[in-house]
Amino acid sequence: MVAYDRSEADFFTESFIEIEEEIAWKFCKDDLWKAYLEIEDEEDPEFHELPEFEQKEYFRDFLTSLAFFRFEDNKIPKDVHEVLKITNEFSFWNPMYIWLNGKLHDTYGLPATDQDGNIVGVRF
Repeated sequence: MVAYDRSEADFFTESFIEIEEEIAWKFCKDDLWKAYLEIEDEEDPEFHELPEFEQKEYFRDFLTSLAFFRFEDNKIPKDVHEVLKITNEFSFWNPMYIWLNGKLHDTYGLPATDQDGNIVGVRF
């Protein structure tokens, strides 16, 4: 399963189908919560000092900004690089997160590459 920022998920592909967030986030919310707590936000450096219930409000907003997709092919990718190669076929940007073999991979900061592996975009 992969998760994109909704603003970057304006593509169509037969390799992945979109999963409604009401269902998908339940599979990965604990992993996402841990990852969310590790995000360093220069615009809101006091986030980590907020009470947990306020942090979770921000987290719920974050979850609604994600579009989740499930791989729909007979052959499951072996590793993260293979997933990125597949997603690169239909999306300029990498997914924010990949769940593969039960493990979360944060891929948001990786550069966008073309089919030859050349860097064609970097998020700031």
